[in-house]
Amino acid sequence: MMGMFVLAISISLVPYCLDFYMLIGPLSLMGFGLAQVCTCMLPHIGSLVDHRHMPVYGSAYAITDNAFGLAFAVGPAISGPLIDTVGFAWTLRGVSVIILLFLPLVLLLRNPPGRARDAEEEETMLVTSESTEAAPNYSSTTSTRNTTSEQ
Repeated sequence: MMGMFVLAISISLVPYCLDFYMLIGPLSLMGFGLAQVCTCMLPHIGSLVDHRHMPVYGSAYAITDNAFGLAFAVGPAISGPLIDTVGFAWTLRGVSVIILLFLPLVLLLRNPPGRARDAEEEETMLVTSESTEAAPNYSSTTSTRNTTSEQ
């Protein structure tokens, strides 16, 4: 959440920069905020899937990767005409407002509602966990090799 706030503030500061050296601060903050968002997003999605649904992480990560790909494809296609219409400064201000509008939704992800499980599923999960916790039976097999070499 803090990363999104830092990202929104730094994006809104970019239009006020008049030269290259003034861009260093907002772009550094933008990188810091984006790093905070990206590094905590995938583990959080994994915990949401584990808490809310069956623990199948591959599907959740695939959906996340597809969303990133869609954003990288659609973002530039939309931003070009948008910048031509409203200008660069107002486009960045609009993006920062959209990010700030998503912040209350992030608060809803702090304590998501759990999935209601029926008694049959609980019993199945209990039996499955008991059968997987049994001690494995390792048989000690040794392979014999001919270690003598002919010279």
